[in-house]
Amino acid sequence: MRRLTLIILALLSIGGVSAVDLSTIVLNSTEDLETALQLGEIDSVQFLTLKELLLHGLDSTNSHLLDLVPNLSFVAGTAPDRSGLLKGEQTAPFLVSMPAVIRMSGRFTSKFDVELEPQGRSRYQSSLQLEINKRLEISLKVRREYSGVERIIARHLRYTRPDGQVREIRVGSFSKRFGLGTVFGYRGKLLDFAEEIGGESVMYPDNGGYNGVYGRFQTGSFNSQVLASLVRDYNHSLRSFGAMLSRQSGRTSVGLIVGQNQLENRRTDVAISRSLCGVYLDGDYTNGKTAMELSVQLGKGVAAIAAVCEGLHLIGNSDIRYSAWWYDDDLVDLTAGSKATNLRRQNEIAEVDFSYSDKRSGQLGGLLKTSIPLMENVRMFNAGLIGFRSSDTSMIQFLTGIERKVGKTFSVRIDYLNQTRRHTSSVVGGREINQRTRLETRFASGKISMRSYIAHSTKTGTRDHLAVFAGCRYRTDKMGTLQIWSNLTRIDPTTMVTGYWYWYLRYGRELIDGVELGVKISNRYDRRATETNYGTVSLELSGVL
Repeated sequence: MRRLTLIILALLSIGGVSAVDLSTIVLNSTEDLETALQLGEIDSVQFLTLKELLLHGLDSTNSHLLDLVPNLSFVAGTAPDRSGLLKGEQTAPFLVSMPAVIRMSGRFTSKFDVELEPQGRSRYQSSLQLEINKRLEISLKVRREYSGVERIIARHLRYTRPDGQVREIRVGSFSKRFGLGTVFGYRGKLLDFAEEIGGESVMYPDNGGYNGVYGRFQTGSFNSQVLASLVRDYNHSLRSFGAMLSRQSGRTSVGLIVGQNQLENRRTDVAISRSLCGVYLDGDYTNGKTAMELSVQLGKGVAAIAAVCEGLHLIGNSDIRYSAWWYDDDLVDLTAGSKATNLRRQNEIAEVDFSYSDKRSGQLGGLLKTSIPLMENVRMFNAGLIGFRSSDTSMIQFLTGIERKVGKTFSVRIDYLNQTRRHTSSVVGGREINQRTRLETRFASGKISMRSYIAHSTKTGTRDHLAVFAGCRYRTDKMGTLQIWSNLTRIDPTTMVTGYWYWYLRYGRELIDGVELGVKISNRYDRRATETNYGTVSLELSGVL
């Protein structure tokens, strides 16, 4: 019976639906994001969002933002994660990590990059977080781009308390999700930003979250959250007000969400308003967890509905993670942060002369992921994704792979990824198909860890190409950490000519307890860009105070 159950799970996962975006890429730094953008593995909107997540870092308070990282999907719960070594590598760069010191009163990071070109352009990003006492902290983040644009991107004052009625108060920048996020969540960058450090940058920094006041309170079995936010640029402003009240009863939680968004054209003083109301329900049971949310948006005589569900279920050593979503055509996606595929379109709000990138309105989609043990030390991973926005716009993806562990130090994985988009503007017959087959190996023992793969890719309307990757990390307590990373891709299998190569060498060493200095030399070669090499030297300083 157990074997039959596993076979059924495997068949369902291959033909099913899964995460918000399926991928096998690992994004460790901004430079890796730039490479993924150049190779078409992420789009420009994803690039900006992921760059922000890398800088800010994720922890237990905003781990739902893992939904935005390719191939990752967040489902709240305490079930063991059996998603394999690849997921761990994809997750790690976005998590906040702290040096192993006993006492800490703050954290700082600073990174400075210089291009090895005649013009010698430079950029930097710095952050400082100070713990004033056990309950109060202050944070500031600043960035300058190669273009010379320099600005504050986030700052906040935060009060937290594990007990009592007032659990958290935050003033400034914050990212919070109510329930499953159909009403309030993180939607990514919506408005523009100030181009220099000044009053506008301080008051309305460049971030994709909220800017204002957030509070969380606990009274017995009742939990309440409130937020008030104002973000703006030179042309528009967005005011948001919201609250959520939920009650925990045993293993079940029920919540009510209300709010309002007002988008105003600052030049004409014309504004539109949308009232929001949602119902949230979640529950744990012996072998899993499930949650669902239904919300309605009212404005201009139109009621737009959004519905999302997600959950996980365990069967022995196998697990299923699933999600499904549906959004009305009339939804105005200003503050939602719930699951959706990356089917974007440009929407217009004529009343306030506002244009924005939207991936939710009119979308229907779903998720199914499985992890199944085939035999000792061998596990099969399957994922699928499907999304529709109209009769001629759809996305279907599926990823299947087998991973085998050999002893405690070595593992090998083979996987296949298929991504199919259908749209009238696509290359051939309204359909574009990308396929990738990879063989990947990992080795980790003591001071050294290595990862490598070889991949073959096909894409509708273009020639096949190969990719070869190798990475190695060597770490000792006395000498520090040396890391080598080399990614060759767009290799023509007939001529073996490389179209793109990104490599770097990074050395990091602890200067004093809790303070590390890193030096990184990288080079990017793009044959399509007039066979140009782009070199960069980076200095990174991080630690605790």
